[in-house]
Amino acid sequence: MNLKKILFIEPFLKGSHKYFLENLCERSQHDIQVSSKNGVFWKWKFLESSICNELPLDHGFDIIFGSNMLDLSSWAGLNRNSIGDAKLALYFHENQLTYPENIKEKNKNEFFGFQNLTSAFCADKLLFNSEYHLDSFVSAGRKLSRKLPDSIPEVLLDGIHKKSQILPVGISIEKLQSYKTEFQNACPVILWNHRWEFDKNPELFLRILIELHQEGLEFNLVMAGSAPKKLLPIFDQAKSVLESKIIQWGRVDSFEEYGKLLWKADILPVTSFHDFFGISVLEAVACETIPLLPKRCAYPEHFPIEEFEDFYFDSDLDFKDRLKDMIQNIEMANPKSRDLAKIPETYSWDKVVTRFDQIISEI
Repeated sequence: MNLKKILFIEPFLKGSHKYFLENLCERSQHDIQVSSKNGVFWKWKFLESSICNELPLDHGFDIIFGSNMLDLSSWAGLNRNSIGDAKLALYFHENQLTYPENIKEKNKNEFFGFQNLTSAFCADKLLFNSEYHLDSFVSAGRKLSRKLPDSIPEVLLDGIHKKSQILPVGISIEKLQSYKTEFQNACPVILWNHRWEFDKNPELFLRILIELHQEGLEFNLVMAGSAPKKLLPIFDQAKSVLESKIIQWGRVDSFEEYGKLLWKADILPVTSFHDFFGISVLEAVACETIPLLPKRCAYPEHFPIEEFEDFYFDSDLDFKDRLKDMIQNIEMANPKSRDLAKIPETYSWDKVVTRFDQIISEI
């Protein structure tokens, strides 16, 4: 393998960005040096990324890698005298063009999304965490181009696909397997293991759970995941109404505790408006938790609809009906979930990093 010396610039070291980079550095055969900033004030970190990380003339790096939080085109302009023969690459965890827009921040997505596009145009190599992410990003770029006073040259948009490859985020399969325990819940345990923010659609999830509780269904709830400073009102309502059913409410302190909760859970109802990859979904499924998924985002890429139709819903009403059926007939859904549990193994970190190393050696 043609080993390379890499500088990885991460202006937002938090969450999936941190998880990805730490595992990459630990396992890759390439020499990866990291320049990072704490994961706070993401808009400012995006803007200031171009003026940080000054590159010395004698750096010796073969590849300058960044996450999508690096404004690569501006950074490259400011460091044009130092880059030399080094190739420029980006890894897209997410992008702002297709990220669900908060009504309070109207049009900010397009501003930062345009910077994602110019960074993609500037890079020699692009890696996306899913085909869905790549395709939706290019499609959104074309849509934005039609709205602009002067359209974006088609050759630039076409070029994104040509220089892109798919590299999923790895799943800690072996670690999760080590927390497996055998037990039978007295009633089904419902799991939420995503962020508590509007783009994950907790409003629908919690509203339906309240309705099912009021209809007399027996279930318990694990409400894990990180919460923003200001919660939607539905959270206080749900915590009060579902108090007798709550096993966990809030982020857990360790991955071991998190893994044990995944193995304890029976059903993972997913209501997200967007998910470019879905780490939390794949982690739960790896622990034989039964998913209930919308027919959107990256989920059909992992779990083909034609093969796993029983685990998808079409509408809010269908979501409630299917979740109710799963709760009432949990013993029928369990055997099928074990077939699903084999899928996350294809995203084990060893396989993902082997793929990364091969891609890098060929740049």
